[in-house]
Amino acid sequence: MKQLNYFAAREQKSQERFKHQRDRLFYPIVRPLRDWGVTPDFISLCGILCLIPFGYLVLSSPQPDTIAIASVLLALHVLLDGIDGPLSRLTETDGPAGAFVDMCCDHGGMIAIVWILSGAELINGTNGNVYVTLYTIAVVFIIWLNVLDHPFQWVFRSKYLTYLTIILYGFTGINLLDEALTAFSACNAILCVVGFGRIRHIMSHMNE
Repeated sequence: MKQLNYFAAREQKSQERFKHQRDRLFYPIVRPLRDWGVTPDFISLCGILCLIPFGYLVLSSPQPDTIAIASVLLALHVLLDGIDGPLSRLTETDGPAGAFVDMCCDHGGMIAIVWILSGAELINGTNGNVYVTLYTIAVVFIIWLNVLDHPFQWVFRSKYLTYLTIILYGFTGINLLDEALTAFSACNAILCVVGFGRIRHIMSHMNE
């Protein structure tokens, strides 16, 4: 079965190089995890669980000083998301099932974070919903095009820019989240339209 991923064609080449670099970087961490019997799926789950205290802090006091503290949990979420891959390769358990779990946790975490921001009124709720909807559709189309062997050559990735914008607010008090999500939604809308058109074109020629 084809390995699931949401990387563009040019990213996939660089991701292979980055994968080996990340494996070497995280080896001192993932080796004891392997020895203790920790599984990659458990690491993915821990990454998601980090968002519970993150959400509590943000929702209880959406002020910059609290967001700065919550940013540590956000960074830990991202770190754990980066560790599960090296651990799966070290334990030789990497495959489509693990990639599926990783993508679900990764994407589900992003959606949860935007909902938390909306609940804390740090962003406009409609703006947040539009962003996660377009982002989700764009990711589905990217994966689908990869499965069809017609990947995008490049894609714009806004998730980590969104996280950096949260951290910016925490440490400077400057809230640019609504403006950032509006810009990111526009980029995702373009990806959705182009992706839909490409998939429709490819599938219309499958029976020829």
